[in-house]
Amino acid sequence: MEHRRRLLREILVIFSLYLLPSLVLPTGLPVVVIDLRSLILTTARNLVFSLLIVYLADLRGERALLTGLSPVSRTSPSGAIVLAGLVATILFLLSLLVGAVAARFSAEIPGVGAVLPALAERHPTVIWLPVVVIAMAGVGLAEELLFRAYLIHRFRQLELSRSTAVVLAAGLFAIGHGYQGIAAIVFAFLAGIGLGALWLRRPRLLPFAVGHGIYNLVVLLISSAGTAIF
Repeated sequence: MEHRRRLLREILVIFSLYLLPSLVLPTGLPVVVIDLRSLILTTARNLVFSLLIVYLADLRGERALLTGLSPVSRTSPSGAIVLAGLVATILFLLSLLVGAVAARFSAEIPGVGAVLPALAERHPTVIWLPVVVIAMAGVGLAEELLFRAYLIHRFRQLELSRSTAVVLAAGLFAIGHGYQGIAAIVFAFLAGIGLGALWLRRPRLLPFAVGHGIYNLVVLLISSAGTAIF
């Protein structure tokens, strides 16, 4: 029983550390148009947060399990590329679906279309482009590490079923995107279910993080072209 309480406290602390900045600071993508500082700070926060989760896994002697690097879950380079593409595709298709439904009901979708043009106007390409790429990769790493690798594993340690673990992780993923509005919450929940189910079959952090990062970049590019999408 004490072991379960410790796990629950750890989950609460880790999720709070992820959630609180979005509640008290303007960390959403549209805000980075001010300058690069907020984007760099958000990237640093995501990387430090990821290191914290890996450190906790190290303390428990389970780093390989959390990052999907154990011998039983190794994937060939071609398989990793396919997996990353599948992650990006799942996110992209769900964003189109939820975006279309939201537009049908006139729901407000936070726009990110001004981000890249504004950055290009304020900073040389050689400066803003690599920062954006690293930032999107950092978001993908932090969110996949937390909501797929860490939370699903911890919920399973609490003796919850595989499906329950995926649904709970997806629910927290949705809550984490609450500051972006109801459409984003629905998208995040559906994405959490899809990616969580895929994680149970192919638990590999790097392809998941890369696929998520690619999706983030595609969203910025499409939004900058004038199409509303998450």
